[in-house]
Amino acid sequence: MIPNHILILGSPNSGKLRIANLISKNEEIPNLEDVESHSGLIVKTSLRTKYYFLKLNILIDEYSESKEATDEKKLSELHKWYQEFKSEEFGELREVLDGLMFTINMKTDSISFIGDALEIIEQIKISLGDEENLHDWGGFIAVVGSCPENQIVEDDLILEIEDMVLSQGLEFINLSTEGENEYKEKQGKDRIVELIESHDWTNLEMLKVDSKQYETNKLAKMESMKQKLINEKEELDLDDIFSKLNLARDHAQSLTQDERDKYANKVIEEIIDFL
Repeated sequence: MIPNHILILGSPNSGKLRIANLISKNEEIPNLEDVESHSGLIVKTSLRTKYYFLKLNILIDEYSESKEATDEKKLSELHKWYQEFKSEEFGELREVLDGLMFTINMKTDSISFIGDALEIIEQIKISLGDEENLHDWGGFIAVVGSCPENQIVEDDLILEIEDMVLSQGLEFINLSTEGENEYKEKQGKDRIVELIESHDWTNLEMLKVDSKQYETNKLAKMESMKQKLINEKEELDLDDIFSKLNLARDHAQSLTQDERDKYANKVIEEIIDFL
């Protein structure tokens, strides 16, 4: 089977290996912590859900190899990385990529640096599209914020970073969280897993679904919904649903038409699961 590819790009100590470990569940990855540079690492893994099976190559790269690099130096190195990435030499890599995760260290990366870096990420996003249709790329891009172990980042700073990322039409994921937020949306580590599992992959093998089990699950969900509708003591959480829809609509304003269609389908699936 032809493998799929995603790229995790970031500076040293920004959570790249943690993300790769989360996706692959590979116990060997932590042994790479002592490697001097993570540039060029490839983690080969596979993914199986109840619907499909696929092979996945997780490409890890660093645009700066020094933890002590200044913001100016990191930006210069990131821009240099982008110039190489968009060159003809890397055309084959761009063609096979299904996703990009850009990692930042929310404790050490300044707001100014993050803002400038996001502008370069936007250029990387454009380079992944077709020359005639700049946004005709079926992959995903997420900005993942991490924090060193046993350290805390202020909530106000996290919100400021999230707003900056969303204003660029990109998704922000805080690696320090997990579970669901108040709107029943997956967040943090669980959102990364959901993003990977729900993506429309280029190469995969569909698995046969047990039709009887599917019907059983469907009937059980319908019965649960019916009970919520007829039982006054059961709340349907309509306020949560409307809040989710309003948030989704606001987020969709910053997306292209093609991205809106995919995002709308994803939100609909989440609401159905929520019900």
